[in-house]
Amino acid sequence: MSSLSIKQQVKECGELDAQDILLAETALLLSSLEKPQKAVEPYHAHLEKIREIFVRTAKTLECKDENDSEAVLDYRLRVIQRAFFQSLGYQGDEEGFDNPENMNMFNVIDQRAGIPVALGILIKHGVDHLGWTIHGLTFPGHFLMRLEYKGARLIFDPFYDGQEMPTHRLRDLIKTVTGEQSELDNTYFDIADHRAILVRYQNNIKTRQITYAGYDDALFTVETIMWFAPEEWQLYFDGGVLAAKLEQYNKAENLLLTFIDRTTDLESKYDAEQLLYTIRNYIN
Repeated sequence: MSSLSIKQQVKECGELDAQDILLAETALLLSSLEKPQKAVEPYHAHLEKIREIFVRTAKTLECKDENDSEAVLDYRLRVIQRAFFQSLGYQGDEEGFDNPENMNMFNVIDQRAGIPVALGILIKHGVDHLGWTIHGLTFPGHFLMRLEYKGARLIFDPFYDGQEMPTHRLRDLIKTVTGEQSELDNTYFDIADHRAILVRYQNNIKTRQITYAGYDDALFTVETIMWFAPEEWQLYFDGGVLAAKLEQYNKAENLLLTFIDRTTDLESKYDAEQLLYTIRNYIN
């Protein structure tokens, strides 16, 4: 498969409704953009294996009381824990958490380890095949997931072996990731649709690339996000900043002008205008 055809497939995702985007398959496409020499067929075969093991595990385990919503959710979480973390051997990648190379979905599958959102993508792939309701959440700083059944809800952590996250753990987590003064907010539990999950995944990669001063790689990652999320206007500001760092001033100017034209955030618009003014003064 040529890199051009991969790019076109990613761009086609930008024209789909968010829930029509195939989450795990698109993550593999994005990995192919980064590593076009890799054969993708074994990874698609692994996605099928994930589904098979989830189905097998769901048949093996028993629900204590199918008329009790909380018992059903407890059963479904046990299926995830058994299938994904025990049978398939996945785990949170604590050692390589900040290495952008480890975030590529090929590497996640090869190493059976990844960041929370990468593991969440694979878990959702398995659970969706069972027809159960599962969502990624917009919780800041650490990707979480929620199972739902007949009005009952159960939040769990895809990074730490699928452990359930009751309110006191969620409160501890938000203080850890955003500061001791932070408290839980209802907006942290909004549903992240498939496009938003992929944006979050790629933004994690971009952030690590910037940390390692891989500005070329980070700009490419921003551009790939634009292909499947063309209305994420903040990306145009991010891309403008990165292009300016790389002295790609024409590209920086075009990206910033698009951002200024489309954003409704007055503070960010001002920042973009100031950067644009600096760039124009420099090149003139």
